[in-house]
Amino acid sequence: MLESRPSSPSGSDAYTHEPERYWLYFCLFNYRAKGDLDAAREDLLRFLGAADAAVFRRQMHAAGKWVAEINDLIGPRSSERLAQDA
Repeated sequence: MLESRPSSPSGSDAYTHEPERYWLYFCLFNYRAKGDLDAAREDLLRFLGAADAAVFRRQMHAAGKWVAEINDLIGPRSSERLAQDA
């Protein structure tokens, strides 16, 4: 009988419990492993909103590129789409 392994928390799950660890949002688990592009974009945008550019300059640049890549794949955020449709 195979034992199930507990799933790894995404950046979002970890940040909810420990908001001072905002750098956990800088991960590609939702993007690459799960294929959840909405969650990945949300995680990366939260990282970009909280990160100190003096400390995380390269990571912020990469996160910005990944957000743009996700936007190219699925378009603007749902709330932005709703505002455009109104």
